[in-house]
Amino acid sequence: MFSSFIQVLGELHYCKQHGVIPVVFFGSNWVYWQHGGYNKAINGWEYYFKPVSGARISELTGKDEAYLENCNIFDFDNERIIPNNNPKHHYDLSRQGHIKLPSTVTVVNKWPDFHLGTGIFLEKNRIAASELIAEYITVHPDIQSRAGDYHARYIAGKSVAGVHIRGTEHRKEIEEWHGLKLAAESEYRNHIDSYLEGNPEALLFIATDTESTLSYFLKQYGDRCLYYESRRSSGGNSPHLEFGGAQVGEEMLIDALLLAKTDYLIHGISNVAFAVLCFNPWLPHLDVYHCDPYG
Repeated sequence: MFSSFIQVLGELHYCKQHGVIPVVFFGSNWVYWQHGGYNKAINGWEYYFKPVSGARISELTGKDEAYLENCNIFDFDNERIIPNNNPKHHYDLSRQGHIKLPSTVTVVNKWPDFHLGTGIFLEKNRIAASELIAEYITVHPDIQSRAGDYHARYIAGKSVAGVHIRGTEHRKEIEEWHGLKLAAESEYRNHIDSYLEGNPEALLFIATDTESTLSYFLKQYGDRCLYYESRRSSGGNSPHLEFGGAQVGEEMLIDALLLAKTDYLIHGISNVAFAVLCFNPWLPHLDVYHCDPYG
C-alpha cells in the first residue's frame, strides 16, 4: 500500500517541478484491487484518496475506467511509456500497446528520483513530502470518518505513543535489502519501556500486520494497548498477500492516519512508518534499526 503511495509522492514531486498535470490510476494488477470497485470507485487509487487533479484517464484514452482497470501498463502505446532500469523481464517494451495516447501524455513505469529513504535522508524529505500531501492528496471522506471516530474515542486528549512493527514476513526485506537482522519484538519492547519511564501515563497504539505480534504486546502491556481492528496475518505472510483486497489497504491507511496522531512513534524500516512521518512531519520518532531518536 505505502510503497505505491510513496511512489506516487515521488511522481507528484516530478509533476510539480515540471509543470505536469498528474493522473493516478491503479487497475486489476494492483494487489489491493477489488472486483466491482470499492468506496464507489473503480480506480484503485480512488478507493482511498480523491483524484490528484481534475484530469481523468478516461478522457485521455477514450476508454472508460471499467475497461482500463483490466489493462496492463503495456497495453498503452509503448512510445509513451518511461521504462524502469529494473530487470527487463519485468518491463517488456517489445509488446505493441493498442491504447493510443496524445503526444503530451506520458505513462510512468519507474521508481521516482524523489523518494523518502531512511535515517537522515528521510528526515530531509519529510517536509517536502508533507507539502506534496497537503497540495495533492485527500483521504477518502469515509476513511477519514472512520479514523476520526476511533481517534476521538480512544486517542484524543490522551498521551499515546505509536508503535509500528512488521512481523516475520518482513525478514527477507530487512536481511536481503538492508543487510540487517530482523528486530525482535523484545527490541521494540526495550525502547517502549524507555519511553514509558519518562511518560508513565502513556498508552500505546500498536499497529502491526501480524496477529502473534499484537498478542505479544497485549500480554506485555495489557490495557495500556490500543489497536484498530484489522485483519492480521497468522501464517507468516503479509496481509495483502494472505487476504488481498481493498479492505486490507484501508485498514493499513487507517493505522497510518492514527499513528500520525500519536505523540511519539517507535518503528522499524517500513513504508508505512515513513508515510506516517510525512503525514505528520513534526512527529518525534525512533527507528529501532538505528536507535536514533529524531525530533
